[in-house]
Amino acid sequence: MQIVERDNLAAWAKILGARLTNGLEKLCQNYDAIGDVRGKGLYSMIDVVTDKKSKRPDAEMAERIRYNAALEGLIFICVKNFMRFCPPLIITEGEIDQAVAGLERAINGALAGYPKNVDFRAPSSLASGQERVPA
Repeated sequence: MQIVERDNLAAWAKILGARLTNGLEKLCQNYDAIGDVRGKGLYSMIDVVTDKKSKRPDAEMAERIRYNAALEGLIFICVKNFMRFCPPLIITEGEIDQAVAGLERAINGALAGYPKNVDFRAPSSLASGQERVPA
């Protein structure tokens, strides 16, 4: 707590959270697969959907985006069609921008169907007890 107070990390989280939300909102505007963005501070979430009109959840696409994001060096929590972002409080503005750019590359890869040899219909959570099987 001393470091949180000393470095004013709560205020920093609010500032960077606004930057993250702005970046995610731009992705939401540019990609039909992103149905909504919400959160507080640095804790944010996007809803991955089949299209903005129906906003039907698309868990397979969320997993595909998460897989491609990992290839970009980004690790996200993904439950069903919800992708959660919870970076450390010490993240920098540049790192936020890099993460949003990496996420955009991951979305583009997922929309292009990459990777082709992985079945994303099954959950990938280690807690589910199921493993992914290459198609």
